[in-house]
Amino acid sequence: MAEIGATKPYALAEGEGRTYEWHEVEFAIKAAAAETGGALSVWEVTTRPGEEPLVHTHEEDEMFYVLSGSLTFDCGGQCFKVNENGFVFLPRGVPHSYWIEGEEVKLLGFSTPSGFGDQIERTGRRVRR
Repeated sequence: MAEIGATKPYALAEGEGRTYEWHEVEFAIKAAAAETGGALSVWEVTTRPGEEPLVHTHEEDEMFYVLSGSLTFDCGGQCFKVNENGFVFLPRGVPHSYWIEGEEVKLLGFSTPSGFGDQIERTGRRVRR
């Protein structure tokens, strides 16, 4: 992992980022340890019913901004319906999952520190476009 604080500025245009297939879903990594010095991961994902994760926990805080669609998050037994342009915060160590309302949802996901994006890069299959 890169040293925290060892970062450089950069910008990405729409559709840019490193794309990986992970559990049969494509994730576009916008930032991970290499860019943020381990402080943050950012990814974009479009997912459909049947692709929802099982209940799980992370060692990182996780946040989602819903770009399109609607879904319901369950975090430690609390349910949050989040629609387009909505946001949810899921604290580290708390079991969570979500289910999709409708045909698909497009999310911008964040984790701090950067563990989740790094996991996708380590264990996913790089997709070349």
